[in-house]
Amino acid sequence: IAPLGIVLDNHGGIVLSDVATFAGGPYDSVIRVDPIGGIQTVIATNTLLHVPTGVGLMSGGRIITANNQGANLVQVSSNGVESVFTSGGNLNQPFGLAVVHKLALFSPAITNNFVTFNIFGEPGEIYFIESSSNLFNWGIVGSVSNATGTVQFTTPLPPAPQQFYRGRAP
Repeated sequence: IAPLGIVLDNHGGIVLSDVATFAGGPYDSVIRVDPIGGIQTVIATNTLLHVPTGVGLMSGGRIITANNQGANLVQVSSNGVESVFTSGGNLNQPFGLAVVHKLALFSPAITNNFVTFNIFGEPGEIYFIESSSNLFNWGIVGSVSNATGTVQFTTPLPPAPQQFYRGRAP
């Protein structure tokens, strides 16, 4: 195994891109190492992966890797290659990869001294909700588990004349 890209998944496992051809192996692959110690090859092929470098996790446990010599991004799962993304020839030997979790608070409403808003984010994630009266000092007012991608959060309205809210992943 000659790993280049490594990322931790939400269950304590490790996902890595293996450039085994650099180490004399027959093919490159993307491998998941589960927390119990078993190795499961997610995808291993000499025709679609050519020096997979950066690796990242997307919603739903999907894995994406920067396919350095293939000049594309490849999305894989335990079922194999799902998609190949190209940029019309503008992606030249991608090496690193970062996946940013999206989170948005929207539709705020105040009812009976409670503020309620919806949270849009990655399904399965847990988010902390923070509030501030001055945008400098933030405190956690609660947390929410986002099972489906959109969830509602309600908290008592504080006595401050103005209040700001934000969400963040732990």
